[in-house]
Amino acid sequence: MVGAAAVGSTFVARARLSFLVEPLGDVNGTVKYAVNAVILGDVAVLLLVAACRLNRREPSAC
Repeated sequence: MVGAAAVGSTFVARARLSFLVEPLGDVNGTVKYAVNAVILGDVAVLLLVAACRLNRREPSAC
């Protein structure tokens, strides 16, 4: 479970850092932030699904 938390925090950190990096090419700021928000939302959904699956396998973890 600790390994999953470490991987999850790495995904969140990388998704948050995407807001600071300038994209390649001529990209509108609105498009950049919209894509980054979608990626951050996808990471959050993946982490929630993983947490639910882990809790189902180990019911005594809660």
